[in-house]
Amino acid sequence: MKLNRNYKTDADSNIRTIMEKDDGFTILEVMMTSVIFAIGILGVCALQTAAIKTISSANCITVGTTHAQDKLEELLELPFSDSDLSIGDHTESNPPYTITWIVAANSSSSKSVAVTSSWKNINGTSTNSRLNFIKYNW
Repeated sequence: MKLNRNYKTDADSNIRTIMEKDDGFTILEVMMTSVIFAIGILGVCALQTAAIKTISSANCITVGTTHAQDKLEELLELPFSDSDLSIGDHTESNPPYTITWIVAANSSSSKSVAVTSSWKNINGTSTNSRLNFIKYNW
């Protein structure tokens, strides 16, 4: 008996039909993947924007505090009777930062000094950094 090799069964035609349909992605699959990818990218962009604002704010705080510390060190080096250490309020502008120091007498041999650096942050609100020290008359 001779086998007929050209004979096709229903199972063979179903497999061939399925394989012929599985050549690539449908437009719906591509669109859904694109939407999911776009949502992920938008989330990363939002996080990046928030990170940039936070870093900028931290930079302003660091620079403002450094200005206050520089002024504090400058005042520490001055003689006890210097005009910058006279009792009262003193101001120095270093845009966008304003340095203010208030000198108060504790006794005849010491003065309390409060140095404040003020600036406007990214949101436009006023922010400051304050450092205190005591100047002694040695």
